[in-house]
Amino acid sequence: MLITTHPLWPEPETPSLIWVGPAPEIDSDDGMGGTDVPSRHYLPLSFPIQNRSGQEIIEISGASQGEIRPEQPEQDTSTQRAPEAGRLESLQQGSFSSRPPQIDIAILCALTLEADAVESLFDGQWTGGYNRSEGDTNTYTLGIIGRHGVVLVHMPGMGTTYSATVATCCRSTFPRISLALVVGICGGVPFFQDETELLLGDVVISDGLVRYDFARQYPDGCLIKNSVSESARKLPVEILGYLAKLKGINARKNLRERAAEYLTTLSKIHGVMGPSVEEDILFESTYRHRHHPPSSCNICIGKSGELTGMICGVAREASCEDLKCDIGRSVPRKRQWEAGQNLTNLYPAVHFGKFGSGDKVMKSGEDRDRIARSEGIIAFEMEGAGVWDTLPCVIIKGICDYSDSHKDKRWQVYAASTAAACAKAFLEGWRQ
Repeated sequence: MLITTHPLWPEPETPSLIWVGPAPEIDSDDGMGGTDVPSRHYLPLSFPIQNRSGQEIIEISGASQGEIRPEQPEQDTSTQRAPEAGRLESLQQGSFSSRPPQIDIAILCALTLEADAVESLFDGQWTGGYNRSEGDTNTYTLGIIGRHGVVLVHMPGMGTTYSATVATCCRSTFPRISLALVVGICGGVPFFQDETELLLGDVVISDGLVRYDFARQYPDGCLIKNSVSESARKLPVEILGYLAKLKGINARKNLRERAAEYLTTLSKIHGVMGPSVEEDILFESTYRHRHHPPSSCNICIGKSGELTGMICGVAREASCEDLKCDIGRSVPRKRQWEAGQNLTNLYPAVHFGKFGSGDKVMKSGEDRDRIARSEGIIAFEMEGAGVWDTLPCVIIKGICDYSDSHKDKRWQVYAASTAAACAKAFLEGWRQ
C-alpha cells in the first residue's frame, strides 16, 4: 500500500488529497503456514478528509475486524459482501495518524458515572455504523486512547451475570481484543495485610481475584473456594509481566503522576473534587450504622434502651449526619495526619492486590475484615468475576467507601474519575 499527501499526478486546481495506492494481494497466513485468514484486497482511492475543525486527517480502508473504514461513494452493492463484524464506518472527531489502531482494548463500566469518566478521557471518538455479530445486544462507544482502539461497553446493570453476558458478546463482535479493563468504583479494605492504608479515591489494580460468594456451606460455616480452578483462572503471562513492571518503584511513580494529570483534566471538565481529611471518615469495624440512644427507634434500640441486634430500614438509608454517628468511634490514619501537617499530599495512591468479586454489596465492616484476612483481599467489587474467565482482564477501580455499613455515595463520581484516569495511564504502557 502506498500512502502520500501529494498526488502522484499533480493537478494544481484540485485540493490536497490523501492517495491510497493499490497494494498487491498478499496471502495472509496464521503464522503456522496456513491460509485460514482471507486475502486482503485494496482499491485505489483518493479523497479529502477533514475533521469538524476543518483540519485534514487521514482515514483509510482496512480489511481486518475492528479497523477504521472511510465513508465510500455510493456503489453498486448487489455483489458486495457484508462488512465484517466490529468494523468502524465513520470518524467523528480528532486528528489521527495514517492508520488508527484496530479495536484491541475493551473497557467495561457498570454505572453511567463510570462510563462518563472514561469517555471524557478519549483522545478521539468514532460514530456512525459498525457491524456487530449476530446476537450481540451490547451498547458501545468506540474511540481511541493513546495508540489503542478502544470499545467502551455500557453494561445494563451491576453484577457478574450482566458482566459475563456483555463480555461474551463483546468478544464475538471484537475478536481481536487483547485486554479488557473493568473500570469503576469499589469498596476498599482500609488496612491491608502489610498495614498499607487505603483512602477514599485511591485506585486498586487487580493482580488476582477471589469470588468471595463462591463457597461451600458446612454446618459450622462457609468455606470460600479459593483455588485457581475453583475460583478464577490465572492471569495471562503478558498481563502478569506488565503488572510486575508497574509494581516497580519508577514505573509506579510514573503511573501515579500520569494518572494525577488525567484526574486534573477530569476535574476541569466535571468539577470533581476529592474528600478533605475531615470528610474521609473510617469508623471502627464493629461500630454499626444505626440509630443510637437517645433515639426512639424500637427496632435499633430495645425497650431497655440498649442496642438490639437489628437495624431498621430507615437507618440503612440515612446518612451518618442524620443518625449522628459518633466521630469519636472513627479510626485515625497516618496518611491523613501527614496531609494535615502538610508533610505530604493526598493525591490518590495506586495499589495492587486481589479483588473480592461477587453479587453481594459488602456493607459490613466485620465481614469485610474477616474475608479480607482469610483471602488476602484488598477491595470488593461486583463485575470482575463475570469478565475474568471470558477476556484477558484487569480490574481498575477507585475506592468510594470502606465496604462497611457507613457507605456514602457522595464520593462515587470522584472514585470513578480516579479509576478512569489511572486506566488511561495504564494503557499508555500496554504493549509499548
